[in-house]
Amino acid sequence: MLVQIRRLSNAAAGIIAYSIGSRRGDVTQDELQHFRTALTGIVTVLIVAVAFLLFSANLNLIHPALAGIALIAAVLWTILTLWRSGRAMAAEISTLAGDVAKKLEQRLT
Repeated sequence: MLVQIRRLSNAAAGIIAYSIGSRRGDVTQDELQHFRTALTGIVTVLIVAVAFLLFSANLNLIHPALAGIALIAAVLWTILTLWRSGRAMAAEISTLAGDVAKKLEQRLT
């Protein structure tokens, strides 16, 4: 199931990259990779959150500290993953903002 979800998120990233890139005329490999990184990161964070919610009661039955350790590990991993996804999207936003700034500059001159 996780493999299929990863494929779906990669396909969604490709569609988003194509729809944004088609306005400018082309889609580069870097853009596609940035969108894949961002979408895959967000989807995997959601999966880990749901998995923790499903299994935290079972971890509490084994030992109460296990749920806490798993929560700390999940939170740290989530922070790193969302940070990486944010950096990927920031690179794309920076590129798009540069393109918009060039168009505005051309209109003013």
